[in-house]
Amino acid sequence: MTHVLIGVPVRQEDKPLWENMPGCEFRYDEALSEENLAWADVIFGAVPGKKLSLCTQLKWLQYPFAGVERYCLRNDITFPAHVTLTNATGAFGPCIAEYVLAAVLGLYNKFPQYRDMQRAGGFSDLGMPLSLYGDTVLVVGAGNIGTAFARLTRPFGCRNIAVRRRKAPLGEPFDETYTLRELPALLPQADVVLCALPSTRETQHVMGAEQFALMKKASVFINVGRGSAVDTDALAAALRAGRPGAAALDVTQPEPLPADHPLRQCPTAFITPHIAGISFGHRPEVTDFVMNLFARNLQRFLAGQPLRNEVDTMLGYTKKDT
Repeated sequence: MTHVLIGVPVRQEDKPLWENMPGCEFRYDEALSEENLAWADVIFGAVPGKKLSLCTQLKWLQYPFAGVERYCLRNDITFPAHVTLTNATGAFGPCIAEYVLAAVLGLYNKFPQYRDMQRAGGFSDLGMPLSLYGDTVLVVGAGNIGTAFARLTRPFGCRNIAVRRRKAPLGEPFDETYTLRELPALLPQADVVLCALPSTRETQHVMGAEQFALMKKASVFINVGRGSAVDTDALAAALRAGRPGAAALDVTQPEPLPADHPLRQCPTAFITPHIAGISFGHRPEVTDFVMNLFARNLQRFLAGQPLRNEVDTMLGYTKKDT
């Protein structure tokens, strides 16, 4: 008998996806109690890293989100070598891509500055807005999120450049593919730079003072990956110097950003509190994806087949991206 612990909110229509699978016993416990953690062979949920030691029978953990740094980058936590870790990569790309497109168009039209004027009780003309049509879009981290955003820019006739771990061409919706080593030559060409990198040892501060200094004065920078990819202090200084021209951040380091951080006072910065991907349990299409992913993976697990979205815990990427 395989003991399966469901530690996420479940809709009534979700249970039939897995409850008829033979050879399984299910428990539902969003609190992830010590008793149930010790009982489970399989867990579908966000187990805190420090509670992994309680999971003495665990063989597979299905994490319901994409970023797995809580298991892969902590010096005080070692993910058990005998446990398979899978994540929900693929679920969040379209909704986060919508956020990115909204952020780019909002920055191009100077929405943050006009909002500041509105609150201050006056207005002045800030000049002609920028247009996305025909622009060069540099996607640093061309995974699910970056690819979804590149698809949205196609109707604007954009030149889409992918930056990823491997040089192999991606094809549509990208025109060109490069590696992180080639980033300095690409930044001066870009009108939009999207950073959608996961938090790994090799992505720490990929964007810092040197990189921002290479960007166009009228360019915009967006970060929806992880805050650790960006030197936040360097970005604040770069925005004050006018290069890049504006930035939208859904993630920061530290997070949340301190109330007195200079980036908060920058009129060309737009900051949201890590909400672009808050969609599991909120947006039906995302919840459907994650629930179906778990159900399919549970079938594979019971059949002894490879699981989808297996994570290389040494790198912090799903194995298909290594």
